[in-house]
Amino acid sequence: MECCNSSLSHLSMHGFCTLSLPLGFFPKLRFLSIANFKIFSIPNGHGLKISTSLLHVEISGCNSMVSCLQEALRAPNLKNFWIFNCTKLKWLPEGMHTHLPSLKSLRIWNCPEIESLPEGGLPSNLRRLEIRGCKKLVDCRREWGLQRLPSLTEFVFGEEDDDVVESFLEEALLPPTLTSLGINNLQNLKSINYQSFRHLTCLKELRICQCPQLQSLPEEGFLASLSMLEIFACPLLKPRCERGRGDEWHKIAHIPFVKIDDEVICFEQLTGNFS
Repeated sequence: MECCNSSLSHLSMHGFCTLSLPLGFFPKLRFLSIANFKIFSIPNGHGLKISTSLLHVEISGCNSMVSCLQEALRAPNLKNFWIFNCTKLKWLPEGMHTHLPSLKSLRIWNCPEIESLPEGGLPSNLRRLEIRGCKKLVDCRREWGLQRLPSLTEFVFGEEDDDVVESFLEEALLPPTLTSLGINNLQNLKSINYQSFRHLTCLKELRICQCPQLQSLPEEGFLASLSMLEIFACPLLKPRCERGRGDEWHKIAHIPFVKIDDEVICFEQLTGNFS
């Protein structure tokens, strides 16, 4: 490893043991992926040496990890920070708003023990935030401060807990800057409260996936700004959106691009990418 550390840009490590990784040995490291380690840490002091090169960090399946890098992760050019399936993780890195000023995408999936966002909140340049399967984090959603993120344009939410789902959709916690919203895997959601989202006047894309009890869409005012609507695995809603005949069709007829499961039921040539 010593013979190539000065030029290494991508490092992906998968294992089932303890890993202590001196990232300062890799001055040009841009992509780091760590998976399935029982214990993962960075020796004290080494994190400060990776400040200019690291762009992407992905940590998954580290089920014994309680804290995530903490003060070791100081990377002013980091763009993406993704954490998946770390079931005992309680804390995100400290000082994210100052140590990760360029962060654009933060994904936190299936980390049910995370209790809160770091003190000071999230970086102001954050554009995309995904939170799925993080019940304790959702419980303190009033402290997220998403309204203070001027660059946040994409938000994806998914949570199976019934109480969390109902209350979350009753509160206007999302910033008006959102242009894309994803709602996923809400098993008992039957309707979407229009009042909670009516301030999202810039919303262009709405994706609703795996909500088997959902039967109706928000009022027409909420959908007025949309240019793209995707619905997937919502069997009760699908027939109600049938073109020209469904009870919900009048709410979505104006939307240029509508896709339900694998069928595009409405399409107009648009400028943009809806992949």
